[in-house]
Amino acid sequence: MTDRCPICGKSARPFRHKVRGDKPIKVYRCQGCDLDYLGIWDDEKTTLGFYDNNNYVYKSNYTGHKANSDEYRKRFELVSPHLNRETRLLDIGCGDGTFLKMIKPYVKAAEGTEKTSIHAQMLKKQGYKVWHSLTKDVRPESPYDIICMFAVLEHIPKAAEFLRDLKARFTHKNTQIFIITPHLLDPLVSCYDVPEYRDFFYREYHLYYFTEKSMGRLLEKTGFQFEIKPVLQASLTNHFHWMHKGHGQANTTDMSNVVLPKSPLMSTTPSGRPFHDVLSKVDNYYRELLCEEKIGDLLFCRAWIKRPDLKDPN
Repeated sequence: MTDRCPICGKSARPFRHKVRGDKPIKVYRCQGCDLDYLGIWDDEKTTLGFYDNNNYVYKSNYTGHKANSDEYRKRFELVSPHLNRETRLLDIGCGDGTFLKMIKPYVKAAEGTEKTSIHAQMLKKQGYKVWHSLTKDVRPESPYDIICMFAVLEHIPKAAEFLRDLKARFTHKNTQIFIITPHLLDPLVSCYDVPEYRDFFYREYHLYYFTEKSMGRLLEKTGFQFEIKPVLQASLTNHFHWMHKGHGQANTTDMSNVVLPKSPLMSTTPSGRPFHDVLSKVDNYYRELLCEEKIGDLLFCRAWIKRPDLKDPN
């Protein structure tokens, strides 16, 4: 365990001594990097051990229908403009394979890595090339054109070391890397400071809580150029739930499932328009407003290898 920032190496003071999980783990904040991090970020035995014996089994909430909070649709929108029929794509930490299955029809090869054995074994049986590892034991046949890390980088110990190895063994000069990670400037933490959400937000599995500044510094340190933007996944009504009830909606894709009591108003407005449409318009405006202020619950990042002659591979 260490109090030193994973990016700049300077010591910081803890501001939390407990996170969601079984262990009393300290959370530190590097003011210079705008990064919150757990003191176990460099403890590979402990952090990677979280995923042994199928202790961390991910279940996708993807339903196939469009919704503002549909994380898989957002992932597809982020990556799809950069794909073609010759693309070789690697999804690191592919979970149950939901994204691999979405993207497979659009690329030459869609492969994955996964630390949780039940997921890796299931996908292998379904015919996917998946390694039961993150990257350490993976020996790629050739570099990948696209590498995805969705809700993964925050789980990886020694992130800078990991990214350098990724660049050295998995990429070519035009490889693009797509990263989605929790944003430290989540509105329920940074704006509304909901105590129950703060206790939910910091967890033993998440070693880092990035901002645009800290993510940029990490990528620059490891030899990448990048573009980063905040995204708000949770809906306005989900935020209402947290602020009013101390927990989120049971179904975050259902805009009508709010803290207000069910009534005729919840079905239609006086003009006959569905009330859901009204909420949806307000929700869209809310998301745009917060993202303009650099606030969101996720960071979307596209990175490519830093070269003097290449500002953007596209």
